[in-house]
Amino acid sequence: MKDKLLFVPQHMASLREMLLISNALSNGCCIFYMTFTVSDNILSEIKSNGSEVVFVDGLLLRSVEKKKKRNEIIKFLMKLPVLSFFIDFFVMRFLTRSLHSRIEKDIVFFGELVSKYSIKKVILTTDRSTGAELSIAALATRVKLELIVISFAISAGIDSSEKMRKSCFYYYEKNISWNSTLLPNGKIISFFKKFEKKVIESLGVKIDNPWVLGAGFSDCMLVDSIREKERLVEMGGNSDKYFVVGQISHDKVFRSNINRMDVNKKVRKKYNLKRESIVLVAVPQYYEHGLCDKETHFSIINEMIEILSCLNYDVVLSLHPKMNRHNYEFIAFDKDNVVIVDEDLNEILPICDVFVSTYSSTLSWALLCSKKVIIIDHVLLGYTDFLSEYNLPVLNNNKELYDFLTGSPFLYDSSFYSYDKDLVNKLSPFDGECVSRIADILRCKYDE
Repeated sequence: MKDKLLFVPQHMASLREMLLISNALSNGCCIFYMTFTVSDNILSEIKSNGSEVVFVDGLLLRSVEKKKKRNEIIKFLMKLPVLSFFIDFFVMRFLTRSLHSRIEKDIVFFGELVSKYSIKKVILTTDRSTGAELSIAALATRVKLELIVISFAISAGIDSSEKMRKSCFYYYEKNISWNSTLLPNGKIISFFKKFEKKVIESLGVKIDNPWVLGAGFSDCMLVDSIREKERLVEMGGNSDKYFVVGQISHDKVFRSNINRMDVNKKVRKKYNLKRESIVLVAVPQYYEHGLCDKETHFSIINEMIEILSCLNYDVVLSLHPKMNRHNYEFIAFDKDNVVIVDEDLNEILPICDVFVSTYSSTLSWALLCSKKVIIIDHVLLGYTDFLSEYNLPVLNNNKELYDFLTGSPFLYDSSFYSYDKDLVNKLSPFDGECVSRIADILRCKYDE
């Protein structure tokens, strides 16, 4: 029996994209490990190509809400000086033991899976995580496994990572180590939490630079573009570990762009869109990412949609799979030109005239389709390392958004197209063959 590939998706979106790779490979050459349930049609599609599915009940499943509440409590307590010693000594010891215990249990589980299916290659979405990926990396220190990372998005750099880790739960260090980096403001910030760092070191897992995707515990990484490879190498990654293949989602964007007239008719008919122009909004996840409280988030989003609905656009809202649709349905309830679509963003993006998003890999999709792009940054993240060479308009509040869309047409157009068009070619080998290239590389490694 041939060695099999083990795919470890992080969420439903990556599962769907991994499924495309699985379909491009020969039957029975891979299995899926999943920590969540899936719909019957996706399950049937996975099994139809001979792949096997492993569901886990209890061992690796962790309640996102419980984890979020726990972290909020710990972060609050850590801000109290009188409790700092108690937190640092007792709570951190508890968290260290808890994480280490979970990893050891996971190693046993994955070890049995690897042995049963003769797995030699594992496909991951990240190599700087303390989730299931760390368990597999720890297992790889004990048995021979090749760990391959596939890119599903533009990876967060040091600038944006520090903004997302500004809580004291991700702490500042006195000395630079493999776990930390020196920021422009002179601070040395840790990538991992204290207890995570201790567990990683105790497991013997090697991470060259946790701030750089592909410089963690993987053996190689398949990246989406020349731009991303150059960026990761400049940040400290090893050039020999990166292979440019394109991004899986780009294939669907490519096909939708080729067939955009048919997609446009279908979407307009389904949602009764009447206006000539469409503004497509990838609704920001400020609350979901913990960047502001729920009330502030929905106040910002509601105001933004109110403004856009007053302009001469059909306003199409796309929600990320992790967003609870029920929380957003009120936004489009009483507006005839605002709709929340069911379709994936990579399917409908080519039909828009203007694309609005906060810092997201989907901005590269819009650039590849020659769409007008607006970066909206209500919470002032100010990522200086995000597509900076494209000089895209960055607006910090809803008034700026309104003024920009209703301002001088000359300013409007010149702002969108001020970047060097040759730069777009560095975003992806945008030809609809990304999945085939990925499958070819995995097939080659699979047949070694």
